[in-house]
Amino acid sequence: MNKNKMKEKIMTIKKHLTTYIITFVIWFIFLLFGLPSDYYQTWTFNAQVCLSIFAFFIILPITYIVLQKVWKQNYFKNSLWIAFYASLPLAVYDYIYVGLIKGYGHSYIFSHWYLSIFYLIVLIEIPIIGYIMERRRLRIKGREK
Repeated sequence: MNKNKMKEKIMTIKKHLTTYIITFVIWFIFLLFGLPSDYYQTWTFNAQVCLSIFAFFIILPITYIVLQKVWKQNYFKNSLWIAFYASLPLAVYDYIYVGLIKGYGHSYIFSHWYLSIFYLIVLIEIPIIGYIMERRRLRIKGREK
């Protein structure tokens, strides 16, 4: 393997690790804010809906920043990685904390619906953001020629 290929592999690993850490830190902050309210269980339904709306909109700038600053290219393809790291690992963390430690088992998917909906929402929302960014990049690149 030549030096450039090795450097590319190392950079790719760093990008994946950075993305994983970012999604973990965001999940952990969300968990910490939710601890006083039993991970938002004592909140009213309306407050949980507001929390979900807030989370939906906060994902937009976070995704944009991660794509711009960490991945820097191929926004749509790389948004799929971000969507993966924002869904499956977070579902596992929530299952460990809520399902196993708190004792809800798999039923946490329903009792903590405001968490579980995002395992799917991010798989749609984040790639859409990446797609829009990639289209914009290609349009701007086309004008430069």
